[in-house]
Amino acid sequence: MRMLCWVAAVAVLALGAGTAAADLYVPGDYSTIQEAIDAASPSETIHVAADTYEEQLYIYKDVNIQGAGIGQTIVLSPENLTLYFTTSADNYPIVFFENIPSATIQGLTVDGAGRGNANYRFVGVGFDRAGGSVIDCEIVGITDTPFSGAQHGNALYAYNNEGDPRVVNVMNCQVDDFQKGGLIFNGAVGFGNVSGCVVTGVGPTGAIASNGIQFGWGSSGSVVGCDVSYNSYTGTGWTSCGILCYDGGTVDVTGSIVTECETGVMYITTMGTFDDNTVAATAAGVGLPTGDWWYGLGIDDQGAGGPKVQAYDELPGGDRGGRTTVQVYDCRFHGDGSSNSVGVGVWAQSGDDLAVTMSGCEVYDWDYGIDVWDDGSAVPDLLVFNSCFSGNVSYAVSNESTGPTLTMAESNWWGDPSGPSGAGPGTGDAVSDFVDYEPWLTEDPCGGSSVEMKSWGSIKSMYR
Repeated sequence: MRMLCWVAAVAVLALGAGTAAADLYVPGDYSTIQEAIDAASPSETIHVAADTYEEQLYIYKDVNIQGAGIGQTIVLSPENLTLYFTTSADNYPIVFFENIPSATIQGLTVDGAGRGNANYRFVGVGFDRAGGSVIDCEIVGITDTPFSGAQHGNALYAYNNEGDPRVVNVMNCQVDDFQKGGLIFNGAVGFGNVSGCVVTGVGPTGAIASNGIQFGWGSSGSVVGCDVSYNSYTGTGWTSCGILCYDGGTVDVTGSIVTECETGVMYITTMGTFDDNTVAATAAGVGLPTGDWWYGLGIDDQGAGGPKVQAYDELPGGDRGGRTTVQVYDCRFHGDGSSNSVGVGVWAQSGDDLAVTMSGCEVYDWDYGIDVWDDGSAVPDLLVFNSCFSGNVSYAVSNESTGPTLTMAESNWWGDPSGPSGAGPGTGDAVSDFVDYEPWLTEDPCGGSSVEMKSWGSIKSMYR
């Protein structure tokens, strides 16, 4: 009996050893990365040496592709891409994940080399009904030559609108020199988690309204510890966004910096938490013509009251007309005092529900710190408290409601102990009519001093 048990144990060990994941090497074992993918079994790792590999990669099994590092292992787009996935039209990726739960590429550069002219709907890394991870990578050159207004050129596009839910993780990546979008996540059963990434647009351009990160048509996800900058459209009728959440599910943005974007962050019929972020912009950085408006954070229940965004693709499955609820905590919105700038814009219309809560925020140096608008049929529910306003030129809080609906803005610092000016009694930043500003703080909590609260009624009573 003991001998039989020992033989069985040896057999199990041998079976386990025979099924262990193996390592494959390019060019040691295979001359191309695709040959190694075709030969690999799921969970195996393909090590790719430093070199340039001009090929389109088709990842249809859960393998791990490990490069030698950014700028060392380079996957260069061929002149003409042949494989594609279809959303509203065909998309042509250089690296193509299809219908798998989890594969990984790490430590490489995906370079489009500006070869979008022959590959309309050009994509650097594409996910079709697939999950996986892109780690420590660079995605560049996903453009036409020369850079153009053609509505394509996405560094990464993940699409999943049916079947099993898929999660795409993008971690510690550098994304720049894209045309339409940096990181795009679309589809009702798609989830995108972006962390530690630097996404840089081309700066002010009249060619195209680009977006740094987009969650659209039901997609949910998170952005954590990222740096998104230089997305600005200098033409008319549209806006570029650093982060665009368009008809999405739930999108949480945490610990990130968004700078020099025409609209820093935009939520449209999407829910989420916006926590511990910095949004900053200057008139010179966004580069707009005189008279154009620009925004730090926009929250809109329908997408027509505020700036007109231009999301990538037209797809079913979003939440158009649903509730928009955004919680904003401990954020910094910093402008440069230029005209036609808004730190936080809130727009409600068509009777839809919109709820925004802001606490512990700094709103400094905008033309309008917060601007609230509705079309008369909607009820924008805005609550702002324990926040600091200073240096805002026209208004700290402006209520342009046609209702009007009262904007709740109690227990805030208005830049002076006497309270807000405008419809208020003091000399601090102004508030408009239909803003409930009292009681207010008489010391600046953002400067770390103790907090006292005063109401206009209590001040008047001192003189009775």
